[in-house]
Amino acid sequence: MRDIFSEEDIIKGIKSHDKRIINYLYQKYYIKIKNYVVSNSGTISESEDILQDSIIIIFRRLRKKGFKLTGSFDAYFTNVYRNIWKCHTKQKKQHILLDYFPEDSVLYDNEILKMYEQEQLHKIIADKFKVLEKDCQQVLKMFYIFNRSMKEIAFSLEYKNEQIAKNKRYRCLGYLKTLVKSQMTNEIFHENE
Repeated sequence: MRDIFSEEDIIKGIKSHDKRIINYLYQKYYIKIKNYVVSNSGTISESEDILQDSIIIIFRRLRKKGFKLTGSFDAYFTNVYRNIWKCHTKQKKQHILLDYFPEDSVLYDNEILKMYEQEQLHKIIADKFKVLEKDCQQVLKMFYIFNRSMKEIAFSLEYKNEQIAKNKRYRCLGYLKTLVKSQMTNEIFHENE
């Protein structure tokens, strides 16, 4: 695919969520990633996930203060998706993401690995959050997302006092943690079969 955007345009577009740039990246890298993943014992579905995860990780990395791209964007993107694929295959085999990459890996490997692990955990948490009862979802959202005090939560949800709101948050968070741990344990168990 012919480059229609400069590297500077691509970086600015990623930072600003420019749909044209995101679509361009999907078009430019889809075939490359699909061929790489499929030729390394992966599936088309996995290649689509790797592409999406790569864009998310690059977006987060570019938004970090002080980030400076030292090579070409194409080389950086290629390094990111290859390292994500390596992480993914290690995870499939062992379900433990190790901090090992070949010596000749380009920069940022450990950060990419860490971001990928966080992204996978966020997906599990978001999935399990949907299973919670509505009142649990409300309490957790109000506290963790909207930074409401226990007093405000108790008032909004018509609880008798703050302690009831605290107890509810504690129980709901505990249940969410149990669901997440159970999911992660099930993944480990099924991969070892």
